[in-house]
Amino acid sequence: NDLQAADDNLMHITFQMLLEDRNEIAAKLLDFAVNTLKKAKRLSCEDVERGFVINLAQANKWLGLDSACREVLAKYDWSAVALKFRLAHAVLSDRFEDALKVMTHIGRRGEIQRSDYWEWPLFKEFRKQPEFLETYKEIFGDKVPSHLRVELGGVSAIAT
Repeated sequence: NDLQAADDNLMHITFQMLLEDRNEIAAKLLDFAVNTLKKAKRLSCEDVERGFVINLAQANKWLGLDSACREVLAKYDWSAVALKFRLAHAVLSDRFEDALKVMTHIGRRGEIQRSDYWEWPLFKEFRKQPEFLETYKEIFGDKVPSHLRVELGGVSAIAT
């Protein structure tokens, strides 16, 4: 349907902006999606809405607008949503202990793939936590993918 296609396109465009660290324009588009399109009932489903909310929150966070990040997240109940959204909420709220528990629950065959942990901007601060790497190894049984450069505990390293 047209509404789903429009949502998919906007999600793809704004996610690409987050990947490219173009957070200011991403935040404006995501604010439009979360506030204007939602009020006009022009979003295809709740999962799309939650995805836009998570991405708006992270755009605000990467812009240094922590209070705006918290405000966006506080407008929603995150207790009865898919695990990927609960993980994102915990990560963006800097509740890394909770995030590790959800990550473990998602496991290796869940909604989030091993490469997502290394490629998604959502996890860039989470990856710096020493416990992240330990949990990742427990779940996936391997080290960081060798082609990825990661920041761990403030030290840049090429993973092996």
